[in-house]
Amino acid sequence: MEGNNASSLPTIVPDSPNSPAEPCCERKRFSNIPWLLFLFLAGLYLLTARGTHTSVDDTPRYNLTIALVLHQTFEIPPSVMAAATRVDGRIYCKYGIGQSLLMIPLFWIGEGIGAVAPEPLVRLMERPYIFAMSTLNQWLGAAAVALLFLIARRTGFGEKTALLVALAAGTSSMLWLNSQTSFDNLLATVLIEVVVLALLSSEPLQLGAAVAGGLAMGGMFLTRWADGWVMLPAVAALWAAQHGRRPARINSALSFWAAAAAGLALTMAYNYARFYDPFELGYDDDNMSWRLLPSGLFGFLFSPTKSIFLFSPLLLPALAGMKALWRRLGGGIRAGGFFWLLGAPLAAYSCFETWDGGWCFGPRYLLPSATLAFLALGEWLEREPVHRTFGRSLSFLLLLLLGIYAQVICLASNFNEYYDGYYPFRWEPDACPLVVCATGFARPAENLWFWKLLADEHAGLAKLVVLLPLTLLSAGLYGLRAAFLETWADWRAGAGRGVARKIAFAGLTVLVLLLLPAMVRAMRDLQGGETPPSPRGLLLRLYALDAGRWTGLGEQPVARLDVDWSGRRRPVRGDFRAVWEGWLAAPAEGLYRFALDSCGTATLTLGGKTVLVNSGPQPGRRMLIQSLFLTAGDHALRVEYGAPPEVEYVEIGGARYGRTRHLPVGVTLRWRPPGELFLRTIPARSLRQP
Repeated sequence: MEGNNASSLPTIVPDSPNSPAEPCCERKRFSNIPWLLFLFLAGLYLLTARGTHTSVDDTPRYNLTIALVLHQTFEIPPSVMAAATRVDGRIYCKYGIGQSLLMIPLFWIGEGIGAVAPEPLVRLMERPYIFAMSTLNQWLGAAAVALLFLIARRTGFGEKTALLVALAAGTSSMLWLNSQTSFDNLLATVLIEVVVLALLSSEPLQLGAAVAGGLAMGGMFLTRWADGWVMLPAVAALWAAQHGRRPARINSALSFWAAAAAGLALTMAYNYARFYDPFELGYDDDNMSWRLLPSGLFGFLFSPTKSIFLFSPLLLPALAGMKALWRRLGGGIRAGGFFWLLGAPLAAYSCFETWDGGWCFGPRYLLPSATLAFLALGEWLEREPVHRTFGRSLSFLLLLLLGIYAQVICLASNFNEYYDGYYPFRWEPDACPLVVCATGFARPAENLWFWKLLADEHAGLAKLVVLLPLTLLSAGLYGLRAAFLETWADWRAGAGRGVARKIAFAGLTVLVLLLLPAMVRAMRDLQGGETPPSPRGLLLRLYALDAGRWTGLGEQPVARLDVDWSGRRRPVRGDFRAVWEGWLAAPAEGLYRFALDSCGTATLTLGGKTVLVNSGPQPGRRMLIQSLFLTAGDHALRVEYGAPPEVEYVEIGGARYGRTRHLPVGVTLRWRPPGELFLRTIPARSLRQP
């Protein structure tokens, strides 16, 4: 029978079946598990950090932080996206100021690192202050997991169930993916968790909890204006559910709502300073319509590229625990307020034209709701039916592995390449990132900063920096070892040794099945090495601009047309061009689909006919796609590429400044022959040098 308290006999992690039920909001003395979770997840997230901005949306946030620190102004330099121009021509960031304010201490830390760190380390960071600011979401992601554990304990779950729920959310949900970005959805998640934790504290609401919750609510407006208004009714309902003597309730109400009102007032003042209107954010007014609700809702739930269940598969069994979670919260206004937090953002953001969140893996707008929804997973784990122990445990393990797999391959992949090539195709199974990014885990050194550091042969002792995340990871694991061992022992005792072995074997089998296709595809796409034996591959010629004339720098054979010359990999300082020439061997007659992915100018010529032209410039890599009918046999192939300028000049306050442009310099040529489902890099076996 399902119960609504922590004494229900669980399936996977039984927590003292004979212990009395814990009241929903009773004050408890928490262990050090939240701190250990924070250390473990912070180390894990730092190991998978990019160490730089990941999208054009990040640039205005960084620029706003720099403007606040160095110039004490809200005005930012011209940005490609997420910036709005005031009537007097000044440019401001559209986003809330909360994320940029939290980046200020990290900016100073980055400046200090740049002043004292050895040259190889600074070279790998490129801009130390950007590197430091980009780590903010790693710390926030770890904090979100620790807070989820505290909320689970506050609502009456046992320690082992709460730990399992927190770890599942931290490793197999969008929390991990969003820790790699600089979007403010993670900060919004942390803030709403603080509000929920405060309002579920002892009754009547204590002064400290009231002030902390109110400040977090005010911070929601400073961070994400829309989220603040969407979640305000739920917060009011949770507060109204508080009990206690009238004087205590009045004092807590004054403290909570005064702090929240202060944050709202600051946000309105910030809006007025930017656009002369306290309610103006700089966004277009036609981005939202209730007519978009069906398509947005369907996309959030069933899109093959953005479904919430694709990136957080453990939310599927969590749906079965929603009814029990309602009862655990006591029903009525408290449960209604909490479930508003889960459902209202889904309905509100479904009405947005850009419901998918754009430049990111997964539906980031649902991150706060999806994180809190993991509490229902605890209810599913604590159901009793013993005869279904094997099926329930196996389902949990398989969905956990699938979630971790989704995070790892997306984290290790270059999202800009995926976005430029597949973003318009929200509904095509061919664009599913779990398939398109299947080889990402085989190339972590291309996209993850610490892995780049370890792979750099000139880094020397600078590689010791990797000890920082490893130390955090190890400290967390060491502290949690007792809880892990006890949970494993209880589970084996409840499930039986034979069942435990079957589940472990099934889990390993699924893991192999998930990794095997990616390994096969990686070996196929990467075969031939960087310099294949002639005549396979293409011939690359480089040209540099010298005194106004293009000068040849020589030629070399390459296996395929897939290069990334960003940052220190740039082959020539200043402006340069590259030309690839050779023959394309079409295996059969039919309709071929070609994709030219580049940042800068690029032209694809096939059989003497111009097929694709990227005239540039653009802020990041751009993929152009064209279908072409080819006969079987060889076709002359030529790709011309012009790199974007390395230095950009801007005017701020009448002064002219030159700054290095960190754009993803490079070009990739992909194809989809007849009979295949997906675009992929043209392999060396299908290319021949001239």
